[in-house]
Amino acid sequence: MKKTLISGFHYLYNQPYLLLILTTLFWGGNMVNSRYIASDFGPISLAFLRWGIALICLTPFAIKYIKTDWQQIKQNWFIITVMAFSGVTTYNTMVYVGVKDTTAINAVLTTSLGPIIVFVWCFILFKEKIRALQFVAILISLSGVMLIIFKGDINNVMDFNVNKGDLIIIVAIAFYALYSALLRKKPQIHWFSFIYITFLVGELMLIPFFAWELYSQGNQMFVDVKSIATLAYISIFASILAYIFFNRAVALVGANVAATFFHLIPVFGTILAIIFLGETLYSYHMIGFALVILGIYLGSKKTKSPKPESV
Repeated sequence: MKKTLISGFHYLYNQPYLLLILTTLFWGGNMVNSRYIASDFGPISLAFLRWGIALICLTPFAIKYIKTDWQQIKQNWFIITVMAFSGVTTYNTMVYVGVKDTTAINAVLTTSLGPIIVFVWCFILFKEKIRALQFVAILISLSGVMLIIFKGDINNVMDFNVNKGDLIIIVAIAFYALYSALLRKKPQIHWFSFIYITFLVGELMLIPFFAWELYSQGNQMFVDVKSIATLAYISIFASILAYIFFNRAVALVGANVAATFFHLIPVFGTILAIIFLGETLYSYHMIGFALVILGIYLGSKKTKSPKPESV
């Protein structure tokens, strides 16, 4: 049984597109769940609890890797801190702040800006140019997302408003796009060490903000079965597994290709709403899904793939 599980993990760990599909599924669920319990926790408290639970789960398994890689971690403290700040501390916290002032639909829509912002960061940092096919792929996937969000009716576009929450989430996506682009510069340490140390540094940077929220806003947490289940989901699936899967996928196919899969987040958000909230499946959903899949297929076509990292 153990050999079967190890074999299955190694197979999954070398399937970048399957890893990206699972990642966006988990993050789509995170968007829905964070809006679901937005009234139970302060946004900073929710982020702090999320990473704290994830760290507790990871610590027994990560210690031996951290000890082995400690010298490399110390030598690369700056890039680790930048990536922890952008991908852990800032991104998720700002998403939780934003969803308090916007709708779930608006929140998932803004994630569609992710691929474009990743391309911008890759150009600024590494002078990497976008291929024509990738640009076309983004437009196709984005059109599919828009079709789903606006329910296939042009009149709904006129009713769409950008508010403070939308702008906050856009900034959050920009931070995570920076994290995605910087993955190519992450230190050459074991993937378990990298995940754990970025979670830990990101959590440490959240402490003063968490204390400020508790002190200045008198924030109260409402803990019940719903909130516990949601915290477990966002800590294990949307944090530990999603970050491991995404980082590995970027190592295999690059940030630009991986970014095209961001368009699946609102698609999965819609699917989850249909399954768990009883919403109706319409024809525009199916057409939109087809456009997203087509865009992802075109955007993932590469002439040369990065050399995979060792497991």
